[in-house]
Amino acid sequence: MSGPSSRPSLVQQLTSRLGWLVGLRLLFLTVLFGLTASFYLRSGFRVGTFSNRVLLVALVVTYLVAGVYYVGLRRKRYVIELAYA
Repeated sequence: MSGPSSRPSLVQQLTSRLGWLVGLRLLFLTVLFGLTASFYLRSGFRVGTFSNRVLLVALVVTYLVAGVYYVGLRRKRYVIELAYA
């Protein structure tokens, strides 16, 4: 039976686990962004193909979403809703 005392521990566990997931997501995105930047360095920073443009936009949007997710986790509000998002 879950009572009022179990809610803070649940929120704490979710915050910790989701924090790790957001951190790993940002690490993966940083590696992917570095690989993409290395391709751009070879071509003189020209955004060549449509695929590269889509990748760059997707990386930026994902960074922004991860930032919003991080702020939501730091405030520890709506953590359970964020877990379902």
